[in-house]
Amino acid sequence: MPDFCNSDGSSCAAPIIATRIGDVLRIEAAPRRGGASRPLLSPQDIRVVLFAEQEFRRQRAARGYMKQCDQAFACIVKGYGAQPSIVTRPDRDPELIEMRQKMMAFVAVVTGATHRQVGLVFKRDHSSVGSACARFAAAIRNLIGSAKPTSEPDAETDA
Repeated sequence: MPDFCNSDGSSCAAPIIATRIGDVLRIEAAPRRGGASRPLLSPQDIRVVLFAEQEFRRQRAARGYMKQCDQAFACIVKGYGAQPSIVTRPDRDPELIEMRQKMMAFVAVVTGATHRQVGLVFKRDHSSVGSACARFAAAIRNLIGSAKPTSEPDAETDA
């Protein structure tokens, strides 16, 4: 099981959280024609989603006036280290499609926005967002629900 400690080793996830995250890791994607099944979310995806959710929560508290879909999009793109222009372009690369679907599901889960609203951010139609949510939203919702919210002060506002 992956290690969920901070980089400085100051705190680690509680065992119950590690158990729930382990459950998320065991959710398998439907195998493609003749392929082997694989975990729906990789350990890297889990770290990225938890980072983006924490960052989104912090920014939303500090700047409630921003558009939440754009804000969540910026957080998840930062987590994956991708360029927004690459994520939104009409590319058919399977790895990019899967990453984009995970991002769309994340934005839909944390904001509660409609598929149409999320689709506007990603320059996709609502059916693409619906497909991404059908595939990844449950795993992301379980993952976010298993993590405890932190009450760290906002670095930008020193609150």
